[in-house]
Amino acid sequence: MSAVRESLSERLAVISRIGVLMLRSGAASFRVEDVMRRVATVLDVQSIDMFVTPSGMVLTLIESGPPRTVTLKIPPIGVDMVRISALEELSRTLPETITLAELSQRLDVIEHRPPMYSRLTVILMVGLACGAFAVILGGSAGEFVAAFTGAMLAQYLRFRLLASHVSPYLVTTVCAASATLISEIAVHLFNAPTPRAALIASVLLLVPGVPFITALLDLVHLDLISGIARGTYAALLLMFIGLGMLLVLTITGTGIL
Repeated sequence: MSAVRESLSERLAVISRIGVLMLRSGAASFRVEDVMRRVATVLDVQSIDMFVTPSGMVLTLIESGPPRTVTLKIPPIGVDMVRISALEELSRTLPETITLAELSQRLDVIEHRPPMYSRLTVILMVGLACGAFAVILGGSAGEFVAAFTGAMLAQYLRFRLLASHVSPYLVTTVCAASATLISEIAVHLFNAPTPRAALIASVLLLVPGVPFITALLDLVHLDLISGIARGTYAALLLMFIGLGMLLVLTITGTGIL
């Protein structure tokens, strides 16, 4: 195969890049390992050993001669299901004759692919979803508008703060506080009868659903370290959602229980 002519270090760099891209996109650790093993097989790697966690990865390739090992720290985790799906599909459809240069070009396309939806579309859809949740929770038109405006502001702030590489915990706190404040002002303006529904629905966009699900998947696959780490991260995000809401509710003297 053409990949045999490439050095072990070069193959290690490409395989580890795939792992980092998947982890940054929120993939479960077992899925990251499966994808890297499939790619390693295509690249004619005799043996691969790896230790994958949400925040770091150790990868070793073994052939005749000294093994090659790389240790990588993973940037803050996001959620990009389109990228995960693209990398999964790539690992299953790689031709055996592919070169590292061709594979790197495919990875460049996946990594730099623009988002499927514009930021404005995401902000509007998040607002509509949270407004709909307010209605499901027993609210009326006033609660819908309150949750809609609060959630849109929170999503806008989240985009801006994450682009500035602010800590996800601070991002969550600021966005939860902002959504709560705006929705509270709106329910008073519209004299909404069930403000509790609007306040709760306005922060639902911040609930870390993907980290909770991937934590459960890792635990089911007995990847206990990754599962516990992801679960702890998700639980902390929930705590900071509550903190952001509590700050506003304490200052304004509003109760939702």
